Amino acid sequence: AGIGWHSDGKSGTLEATLRTLVERNLSQCMHANAAFLCERLHAQSATAENAHLLALCYYRGGRANSASAVLRESIRSTENAQNTYLFAVCCYELGDMREAEDALLLATPQVRPEGPAPFAQAWCELGGCPVPGGAAGLHVLGLICKKDNRRGHAVDYFILSLRLDCFFWASY
Repeated sequence: AGIGWHSDGKSGTLEATLRTLVERNLSQCMHANAAFLCERLHAQSATAENAHLLALCYYRGGRANSASAVLRESIRSTENAQNTYLFAVCCYELGDMREAEDALLLATPQVRPEGPAPFAQAWCELGGCPVPGGAAGLHVLGLICKKDNRRGHAVDYFILSLRLDCFFWASY
C-alpha cells in the first residue's frame, strides 16, 4: 500500500505525509526525489527539523553547498546541535576549516584557541560533551586540526572521541 497524496485540510497531515515520503526516498537512495519533496515540506513548515532533513537530502545527493546554505539560516535562528553538526560536516567537506571548527566550538568557546581543555575531557567522560555530534563532532574537530597541521590537538580530539564512544573506529 502506497502513501496517498490526500490532504484533509490539516497541514500536519500533509507534513507527516511529506516527511514519510522524504524518508522513504532517502532510504532508497533517491536523493533528488527526496530533495524535491523535502523542499515542499520545508516550504510548508520551515522548522529546524525540516531544515535538517532538507540539508540531509542535499548532502546525500552531493550538494554540500546547498546543504550548508539551508543550515546556515537554521543555526542562526535556533540552537539545534544536529543542524550545527551537519553544517560543520558540510563546511569541512567544502574546505572551510575555520567555519567548520567555529560551528562545532560555538557551544564550547572555552576550548579555543588552545585546543581541548581538561574540563572538556571531564565533560565527555561524564557523557555531557558540549560539542555538537558528540564523538562524531570531536572526530571532525580532530580531522580539522589534522588538516591544519595541529597534530597534538588532532590527537587530543581523537582521544576524546574514543573516550566518549569506544566504538568510534574512525578516530583510531
